[in-house]
Amino acid sequence: MTLRRWTVGLVCAWSLGCSDGATVVGGDAGDDAVDAPPIDVVDVPAIDAVDVPAIDAVDVPAIDAVDVPAVDVPFRCADNAACAGNAGGAVCEVATGRCVQCVAGADTCPAGSYCVAGSNVCARGCRNDEGCAAGLGSDGGAGPGRRCDLTTRACVECVTDEHCPAGTLCVGNACVVGCTAARACPAGQSCCSGACVDPLANTSHCGACDNRCNLPRATVACMNGVCAVAGCAAPYDNCDADAANGCEANTQSDLAHCGACGAACPARANATSACTAGACGFTCAAGFENCNADPSDGCEVDTRTSAANCGRCGGVCALANATATCAAGSCAVAACAAGFGDCDGNAANGCETDTRTSASHCGACAAACPTRANAVPACTASACSSVCIAGYGECDGDAADGCETNLANSAAHCGACGRSCLGANVTAASCAASACAVTACTVGFANCDGNAANGCELDARADRANCGA
Repeated sequence: MTLRRWTVGLVCAWSLGCSDGATVVGGDAGDDAVDAPPIDVVDVPAIDAVDVPAIDAVDVPAIDAVDVPAVDVPFRCADNAACAGNAGGAVCEVATGRCVQCVAGADTCPAGSYCVAGSNVCARGCRNDEGCAAGLGSDGGAGPGRRCDLTTRACVECVTDEHCPAGTLCVGNACVVGCTAARACPAGQSCCSGACVDPLANTSHCGACDNRCNLPRATVACMNGVCAVAGCAAPYDNCDADAANGCEANTQSDLAHCGACGAACPARANATSACTAGACGFTCAAGFENCNADPSDGCEVDTRTSAANCGRCGGVCALANATATCAAGSCAVAACAAGFGDCDGNAANGCETDTRTSASHCGACAAACPTRANAVPACTASACSSVCIAGYGECDGDAADGCETNLANSAAHCGACGRSCLGANVTAASCAASACAVTACTVGFANCDGNAANGCELDARADRANCGA
């Protein structure tokens, strides 16, 4: 471009000025003004007025508008009226001179939308609490009492704790039960560990914060601020009505509360009472038994001394030939029947020995009859005697020397005591196999019949049939 043309363009720009929506060639810029690129004055070289020769109007040729290129001047708004009908928006952002949809400081977006700062466009979402309360929110959650979360542009239940009723806090845009030192609880409740609780009924804060009800083997309750037993874990029960020790009684084994509170097991004679599986029972002391199966009189029998239940129930002491007794749980002989003795010391067979006939215990235990020569001891009517063995006899009348005579060869006692072989008119005789034999007769006599029993029966001096012999 020649210096003359730049000069003419500059003079034209100075003379016409830059009015709103005007161009050098053409009329109203309208919406096209936004599309024309602005002309940077830096591109125009500075022209020193001294250097520019005076221009004679006569010398200046007519300027054909066609020869001068159109120059668009940047559009800048000053108020909303200048943006009426503008494609960029009907609101003037005065700081930049741009026509936009909205400005954040004076939100003119339709209901249910808000102005996005920076981009100056309307987006779906809430812009204040009033819009949410009026049901203009975009998330479907609008309604009375709703609040606008300016971070998410959603209508929510709350944004700050102050939007929630007493005893609740705003957590995640929802009012939840909770409290702080600055957020008091409703009347009658206390703020404990961030929660509103009733200290008269809360088992974790009974009567005061953190006073937890923890009672042994019990289901706990808080009544008027005091820990109490609401129930017990089976088989336990709160029999002493003292909540401090919880459910203290085991009704399966407690003698004082067997099966139920107050159901005490009675004491039994000669026994130790017990509660087993919730039922009373007892164990007999050593040496005693419940032989009549009646628990009311306990262990009534002393099996150490009872002859009818000696050592055990039904252990009757019945001993032969004896009066029985029970000593230290065993049957014993109290006394023997007349003529009998407990000579082996075994009470089980009673008085086993007949002392009237026993040679070993004749008249009394251990009173043995003495052993005699050629004799067997014997006891008769509790008195000792001897019974001679075969072939012998007690012929001298002295029991001390036993059966001293051999009856098989004694001529004086041949075959029996007192049976002498020296019969009538016999001067010599012998005994063999308990039979006598005459060996010599008195002179004039003879044993003609051969019978030693009648001696030398024949007087040969006068017998005609046996005269002399």
